[in-house]
Amino acid sequence: MKLPTLLITVIVGFSLNVTTVLSQDSSKPDPTTVKEAIGIVKTRLERQMRRVSDLSAEIIRLDTRIEREIAYIVSDLSQVGDSRDSRTEVAKLKEKVTAGLKRSIEKYQRVRAQVNLELQNTQAGQTRQDLKQDLKQFDARIANRVDQIVSISQSLTTQKDFQAYNDYLRDTRYDRTHHSEINRLKSMEKTQNKRVTQVTDKQRKDTIDALKRSIASLENQNKALASQLNSIQYAKQSDIIQEDIDRNRQAIMTRDAQISTLQTYQQSFTTGISRRAAKEKENLIRDAATSLKRDVDTLFRHYTEFQKERKQQNGLMQQLQSLQALLP
Repeated sequence: MKLPTLLITVIVGFSLNVTTVLSQDSSKPDPTTVKEAIGIVKTRLERQMRRVSDLSAEIIRLDTRIEREIAYIVSDLSQVGDSRDSRTEVAKLKEKVTAGLKRSIEKYQRVRAQVNLELQNTQAGQTRQDLKQDLKQFDARIANRVDQIVSISQSLTTQKDFQAYNDYLRDTRYDRTHHSEINRLKSMEKTQNKRVTQVTDKQRKDTIDALKRSIASLENQNKALASQLNSIQYAKQSDIIQEDIDRNRQAIMTRDAQISTLQTYQQSFTTGISRRAAKEKENLIRDAATSLKRDVDTLFRHYTEFQKERKQQNGLMQQLQSLQALLP
């Protein structure tokens, strides 16, 4: 934000005047001059606070829309399954959506790591309270994505004990002779179930393996954090470190429960849909994904800008406090 030349001159002139006076003797600067500078800083601060508020509102709006759209896609997809007509189309669509949710987790984790570094840097220009709140928001989104992946995994077709063959009685007549014989046909249900589970069993295993890797990573993080907690070097950050350890422990417990749920092979109820319906659903999700990508990119761009503006706001607050401290 650029100030008019006159205001810059006033602030610079005031700073020079204060420096000169303090260097000559220990008396305080003229209160009138201080009050003039305070008025200017207050105006800047008010404008900066409006800017931060506007960005915050836009971030909340985008975040709300993103979460609503993803929740709808996951819920809708979790209620359908494959039929003999769609073969494995729905299962493959679920695989694509799950991959997209995993990419979303990775993006949130990268930004979260940057925020965590800011929190550990005492000169970052942002309050610990603000940054901790940001971390909680990112943690909530990551946890939500994992829950959504598990929800889709629970809806995947599981192996069922269908009869392998269907027997039927066939009558034949040759001249005056009547014959009856039992013929066997492969069960279409058994064939379809085997076809789909070749895809879904792998998907479920991949999700379970990913959850296990997540647990291993969290456990390794806690070992490193525990080492820092006992170090004098990180004494000032002990509260942050302990919060991370507690968060990781809770996440580990949640992941363990999710693995247990998936390993029970209790498929949630789904309705088989046709191949045409599966294709249209894929088109719908593709359109939504394109829109969501734009929103997510905009959201993180706004967040980066929001951080910069919040730093400037905090700087102005500190400047105002310093000026007010000069008044008698």
